[in-house]
This record gives sequence, structure tokens and C-alpha cells, in this order.
Amino acid sequence: MKYIVATVLMVMLLIASASALPDAVTAEIVSTAEGTNVVQVGANVAFAGGDDAQVSESVDQTAVASGLAVQVGANAVILSDGEGQYVEQSLNQEAEAGTATVQAGGNVVVGTILTPWGGNNNGLTVNQDTNQVANATDGPAVQIAGNVLVAGGNGISATQTQTMQARSASWVIPNTGISVGTIQAGLNGAVIVGNNANINQTATASTYSEGSVLQLFANIGEATGTGTDYTQVIQGYANTSYDPDNNDFPIGVIQVGINDAGVGNALIGTGPQNGVTANQSVIYTGEAADSDVAQVGANAFIAQDNAVLGQEVDLGAEGENALQAGINFGAARNDFTANQFIAENVTSTGAVTFQLAGNLFADTATFYAPNVAGDETNSSLAQGISGGSYGAGTAIQVFGNIAYLNRWPAGGNEDYQYTVSQSNIADAEADTGVLQIQPNLALWETSATGGWGAAINGHANAPTVIQIQPNILIPV
Repeated sequence: MKYIVATVLMVMLLIASASALPDAVTAEIVSTAEGTNVVQVGANVAFAGGDDAQVSESVDQTAVASGLAVQVGANAVILSDGEGQYVEQSLNQEAEAGTATVQAGGNVVVGTILTPWGGNNNGLTVNQDTNQVANATDGPAVQIAGNVLVAGGNGISATQTQTMQARSASWVIPNTGISVGTIQAGLNGAVIVGNNANINQTATASTYSEGSVLQLFANIGEATGTGTDYTQVIQGYANTSYDPDNNDFPIGVIQVGINDAGVGNALIGTGPQNGVTANQSVIYTGEAADSDVAQVGANAFIAQDNAVLGQEVDLGAEGENALQAGINFGAARNDFTANQFIAENVTSTGAVTFQLAGNLFADTATFYAPNVAGDETNSSLAQGISGGSYGAGTAIQVFGNIAYLNRWPAGGNEDYQYTVSQSNIADAEADTGVLQIQPNLALWETSATGGWGAAINGHANAPTVIQIQPNILIPV
């Protein structure tokens, strides 16, 4: 993807002196092939501009091969300024092969903030979609996709969708003991400079494999203006029959999902914004009857006043040994409403399961945007964790909710009020031992009123059980 973007930008600079660009573009590629080995490469690259410009690009590739099938497709459009523009990009790849399938591609839209024309793309609507289906009967399946938008203007709407389905056998990397079955990786990225942006990003993947499985997805949304609405969803299912020997790579399923809404704005100095809404979810299911499972889900969000936030991580695993890590991080300032929840469940036939879950929320008046005289807040925060582990030799559960609600002094008679609830639930059954560490911690602004409710529920069944379960509120 990075090479496609670089090429497009170089071509764009060469024609920057053009006085006008088309306002209606349709580009379509359809490829169908059968053979021993099949390679398909297709790309649409277009320039468009003006008010109400309409762009439609599509790549459709179908391959049937007794050996290797490789499909590479891309759509790219560069926009000059204009109001109410509309871009639709679609990539569809379907492949059936014996030796292996490799599918890669994506969609790119570059608006005025990276072009020499200036102006803006107010009211731009972008729909980007990738769909990949693969069946590798005697080897691995590799699927890689990306949707990227960079634009400037108010009221920009972006919908980025990825869908992947794969069936695969396996291929053992020589001298490593690693059996590769399915690799699925995707990125949805949107950077918008302007107010009232709407960013909707979804990645969905599923696979059945005889080898190890890797699913790696990220949704990155960065809008610099007020009133941004983020929706970010990652959902994956993996099932493998991989049965490693003693010296082989032991993990049959690895699943990693990351959602980022507005974090980059804070890191690069453009600042978190007011009136931001975000809903973020990472949902993974991994099944590996004869091997291990590792799952990581993370959501991150930073905004300023009047933020509304919902974050969810849901991890489910069946396998021998298992590692699960779920993290929600949120930060906002005056008058926020935030809900953070993590669920982790494991059924194990192995020696150990390790589950880590953490919800962390911070008032940005502490570290990023100090409050000033007259700033007040009436905010609410709910944090919840629920986890279960069943069947392992040893079960380790470390679950924590942390609310950091300190505010730098403003020098006035401001009214600060918080309503905070924290719930922490753990259940485990193991043959040898269970360790449960379940803190609820609130660091509370000394000048703030409100209410704090904290609940811990831990249940364990094993010959040896250690439970550490503190509810703590500390004035700061």
C-alpha cells in the first residue's frame, strides 16, 4: 500500500498545474483466470475535482489455480477542492488454489490537505470496501487489505469496511517448526482535518485452517475538529486443527485488534476536541483444540469536553494454554460520559491460562488540557470486567479498573462532580492453583463531589487459591 500511495502522489505533483479536472469518473476492472499458477494485478488511479464530483472505482478478481494464486488490486483517487463530492471504491478478490493463495490490496483517497490545489473537501462522502475469499487446499492463505483516507474539510463522512474469509491447509517454514495456515491482516485509516467528521471503520475476518493462524487488524481514526463521531469494530473468528510436536511453535491462534480514536491528535499537538462520540469494539473467538491461543484487544480514545465514549473488548478462547489481554484507555475533560467493559473467557486443556484485563480512564484536565477558572464538570464513568477460566492446571487472572480524576487547580470556585461505578468479576476452576488479583482504584479530585460504587466478586475452585481484591479510593 505504501508504494501505491507514493506513486500516486508523485504523479499528482506532475499534473498539479492542470486548470481543471473531471467531475465524473468511473473505472472498472474485471479479471477471471484459470490455470496452474495465476497472477492477477489490477489498479485504478484517477484524478477528480469540483463541486459534486462523482468517482466510482472497482477491481474484481477471480482465480482458480491448481498451484499458486496471487491477486493484487488497488483503487486510488486524488481530489482537488469541491463541495459535496462522492467517492466509492470496491475491491473484490476470490481465489481457489492448491499450493497457496495470496491476496493483497486496498483503497486510497487523498484530498486537498495533501495536494497542491488548496481549498477543501467540505461534505465529502467516501465509501471504501474490500472483500477477500480464499481457499488453499494444500497450503497457506494470506490476505492483506487496507483502506486509507486523508482529506480536509467540514462534514466529511468515511465508511471503511474489510471482510475476509479463508480456508487453508498448512506450510511449515523450513528449520523453524512454524506451520503457517492463515494470515489475515488489515488496516482502516482515516485522517480528517475539519469539524463534524463521521468515521465508520469495520474489519471482519474468519478462517478454518490446518496450520497456525494470525489475525491482525487496526482501525485508526484521527479527526482534528469538533463534533467527530467514531465507530470502530474489529471482529474475528479462527479455528485450527494444528497439532504441534514438542519442538514446534506451540501457538495455533494469534489474534490482535487495536482501535484508535483521536489519540494521534493529542500526541502530535493538534489537541483533543470537544463534542466527540466514539464506540469501539474488539471481539475475537479462537478455537485450537491441540495448540495454544493468544488474544489481544485494545481500544484507545482521547477527547476534550462533552465526550461520549463506549469501549468493549470481548475475548473467547478454547485451546491448551491461553493468553488473553484486554485493555481500554479513555481520556476526556469536562462533562464526559464513558463506559468501558472487558469480557474474557477460556476453556483450557493445558497447563496454564493467563488473563489480563484493564480499564483506565483519565480526566485530561490532569495531564493534557488543564482546566481554567470557570471550568466545571459533571461527568460519569462506568467500568466493568468479567472473566472466566476453566480446565487449566493453573489459572491466573489480573483484572483492574482505574479511574484517574485529578484536576489541576483552576483558581476559582468551580463545581466538580463525578459519578463512578467499578465492577470486577472473576471465576476460575483449575487442577492445581488459581491466582486472582482484582483491584478497583479511584484517584479522586479532592474538591470534587459525587458518588463512587465499587464491587468485586471473585470465585475460585482449586487445591491452592490466592485472592487479592482491594477497593481503594484515594483523594488526590
